[in-house]
Amino acid sequence: MKATGIVRRMDELGRIVIPREIRKNLRIRHGEPMEIYTTSEGEVVFRKYSPFASLPQVVSDMVAQLHQVSRCNVVACDREKVIAAAGPDKIDWLNIDVPAAWQTAMEARKSAEVEGWRLVPIMDDGDVPGCLAFEASTPYPDAAGQLARFCADLISKVLEV
Repeated sequence: MKATGIVRRMDELGRIVIPREIRKNLRIRHGEPMEIYTTSEGEVVFRKYSPFASLPQVVSDMVAQLHQVSRCNVVACDREKVIAAAGPDKIDWLNIDVPAAWQTAMEARKSAEVEGWRLVPIMDDGDVPGCLAFEASTPYPDAAGQLARFCADLISKVLEV
């Protein structure tokens, strides 16, 4: 782990403030869910929570099926990283940071076309933990969009369970 040189004291309620510099650097926003766990060395680790961490195979399978139908590049991402991809450019997309324009579009909580991609948000209890995206140049954009909406809704239902 990287030392930051910042020391904070715990208050009487057991709270510790994460310094603004760290929140800004890691893009942690007010109300964002955090996962807390300990290591065998006795460290306490805070990590941004990604609901997709428990669903990697389901999401990968859906992305593969969307690619089969649309015949274009398809990706699934959480708010920070691309977590699944299918299509000719799959290798270029896996594990990259989500473009800032996509993050902005996800915050709008509705389908949008951004930089040649059609984004379909995945909703979870009013929040948008991520989206499915496919190239807007697909020969059947309406059908691909409806299928992506169906898959996003299905992932939302799985997240609720």
